[in-house]
Order: sequence, then C-alpha cells, then structure tokens
Amino acid sequence: MYRYLLSALLIATLALIGCEKPNSTERVSTTEVRQETRTEKATQTVQQEEYRKKVEADIEKLEKQLDAWRAKLKDASKENREKLEQTIMRLDEKRAEARKRLEKLGEQSKDAWEDVKKGMDGALDDLKDAFDKAKENFK
Repeated sequence: MYRYLLSALLIATLALIGCEKPNSTERVSTTEVRQETRTEKATQTVQQEEYRKKVEADIEKLEKQLDAWRAKLKDASKENREKLEQTIMRLDEKRAEARKRLEKLGEQSKDAWEDVKKGMDGALDDLKDAFDKAKENFK
C-alpha cells in the first residue's frame, strides 16, 4: 500500500512539473528566434533583389551592344553581313535565354534560389563569352 501511495505521489509531482507554464526567458527566446528568421528572410530578399538588378543591368548593357552591331550591318559587305547576321542571331538567342532565367529568378523559393542563381550565372557567363568572341567580327 505504501508503494502505491508513493508511486501516486511521484506521478502527481511529475505531472505538475510537466504542466508548468514556460517562463518569460523561454518566451523571449521564441520571440528572438522569430525575429531572427524574419531578419534572415528580409536580408535574403534584399540580396536577391540586388542580384536581380545587377543581372538586369548586365543584360541591358549587352542588348545595347547588340543594337549597335545591328546598326553596323548596313555598312557591311554582303558576304560579311551574312556572317554577322548569324552571329547576332546566336547572341539574340542567348540573350533571350538569359532574360527567361531572369524572370524565373523572381519566382523561386528560398530552397530553389541557389540552384536558379547558379543557372543564371552560367547563362550570363555564356552570353558574355559569346559577346566577347563576337567583338572580333564587328571591328
């Protein structure tokens, strides 16, 4: 009988301890975690927007160069013009792909952001390399 009474008392004590309200330190800790999470999300959003603006500026710069080269086509010989038109066509396709990736960039979640960013970096590097190679044709 003594054992049952002692067991019941132990169970009741444990139950009371388990039902205790969290102290203010735990609440502050939860609040701090939530605030840090919001801050991290805001920081990531700002970084994503800065990156998107940088890529947008790079693409616009290359588009201006492409427009300048299109204007030079008028002065090119017929033989050279065909080669230059093909070069411009390839560059325009790469530019369109980079624009498409840029549009997808804003639609991605945090988890997909890094993968999409890597793809965007690759497409932009490919576009810049193609422009660098094409410069030789337009001198």
